[in-house]
Amino acid sequence: MKIGITGTFGGSPKRDIGFLKEYAVAAEEVGFDCLYAPEHVVFFAR
Repeated sequence: MKIGITGTFGGSPKRDIGFLKEYAVAAEEVGFDCLYAPEHVVFFAR
C-alpha cells in the first residue's frame, strides 16, 4: 500500500518553494510515498 501526505503551502511568505522542498524531503524520509499539493490558488480565512 502506498501512503501520501498533503499540506497547505500557500498564503504565507514562510511557506515558499524552499519550505515545500524541505516538507517533501522530510515526508519521504519518514516513509510517505507521495506528496499531494492542493490546486486551489485562493484560500478563504475566517
